[in-house]
Amino acid sequence: LATEKDDDLVKTQAIDVWSSLAEEEKIRIDNRQDHHNFIDTALDMIIDMVLSCIQEIKMGNEEEDEEQEWGTSVAAGCCLNLVSKVVGDKVVTPITNFVAENIKPEKSWENKYCGLLALGAILEGPDPKNLQELLSPAIPQLLDLLDDNYPKVRFASGWLFSKIAKCNHELITTKDSFPILFGKMMDGLKGTGPSCINICSIIAELAESILSRDEVIDSCVLSDVYQDLLIQLKDYVTVE
Repeated sequence: LATEKDDDLVKTQAIDVWSSLAEEEKIRIDNRQDHHNFIDTALDMIIDMVLSCIQEIKMGNEEEDEEQEWGTSVAAGCCLNLVSKVVGDKVVTPITNFVAENIKPEKSWENKYCGLLALGAILEGPDPKNLQELLSPAIPQLLDLLDDNYPKVRFASGWLFSKIAKCNHELITTKDSFPILFGKMMDGLKGTGPSCINICSIIAELAESILSRDEVIDSCVLSDVYQDLLIQLKDYVTVE
């Protein structure tokens, strides 16, 4: 009920209670300790709550700011991230349904922003193979959002792809997806600000994910574009 109040601080504090419970349950699960399954029991209610609250976007400057200020929406995203780590695959269907509805081309930038935030929030929880199977058909649509007309959508999509690069890089290293992603990253690096920083994060997370594998590899998807990336990154550093 607290999240239905008009006071943003009250809503945020109510969400933080569930975040704390989820964090504690995850610690107990990892340590094989007893816990009360609060998150699993209340999952439907929690998902309804976070999907409602995640849409309360709070920007400092509506025209220019890309990043959100801390508030109800960001708190809801953080809560969803922690909940997904506790319940895993159980969050996939309701969240991906929400995302699919909100990132349609005709939707507003607010809808797209919220959809991208929700999807990025759950990537660390569910089984990566299950997510890969489900999200693979949506990658072309998500890639299109990297050069959306609205800076806030470009920012959120860059953040999402940095999360994908970290948690499930196989989604974006296919022969069909990576050339498109690379082209959009190169275009993104010509800009400045938070969106450009997210592009750099995609590159860093992708390299780390690929190189952290157990087997030794002679080359990877970044090998053929290494020189182009170095040139563009050098120019970016010079501009900054």
